[in-house]
Amino acid sequence: MNLIVTSPTSVDSERPAAVNTHDPFGLGIPQAQQQEVFKKFVQLHNPQRDREPGLGLGLAIVGRLCGLLGHTVQVWSEPKRGSRFRVLVPQTALPPPDDEPHLADDLTMIEQGALIVVIDDERDVREAMHAMLAGWGLRSVCQPDAHSEVQALENESSLPLLIISEDLPALQQSGIAVMHKPVDTRQLKALIQQLSRQRYQR
Repeated sequence: MNLIVTSPTSVDSERPAAVNTHDPFGLGIPQAQQQEVFKKFVQLHNPQRDREPGLGLGLAIVGRLCGLLGHTVQVWSEPKRGSRFRVLVPQTALPPPDDEPHLADDLTMIEQGALIVVIDDERDVREAMHAMLAGWGLRSVCQPDAHSEVQALENESSLPLLIISEDLPALQQSGIAVMHKPVDTRQLKALIQQLSRQRYQR
């Protein structure tokens, strides 16, 4: 299996970088089943459920993480001719350090140190969310279920700015803003900015 990363020679938001993986000797995936392989525990060529080749979670995790990050996943495959996968990653230019805005100067930015609650039963998703939120200057408490989340929040003195979960009806009664999964990164950042402004103006 080959892994190839290709990128334009200059930063261009209209031309994403591409991460390609090609397995020319694989069994291939029929076109009608190419979306099925992104579901948990799906292994098309392992009807005996032999755990030796894995559990069928790899592509499910890729699909979930790309959904969270707003990346596009493409697949080309034919039976007995292998498979090719591509992840398209948007490019962005980093601002000069001296020009980086702060909340004190721009109320549209995120409230630094605000607490975000993430409830997800997949560890890889929780770790990816924690890393992304930390990169935005946010604290996060990420747990697999609501019961574990409540226990983890017992020592927190600040009220969460946002809860990210699938269990909306029960959580909406908490009075805290709730966002349903799967999460689009741009929408998530915009919502956190909006909630930050509202909290600042109180």
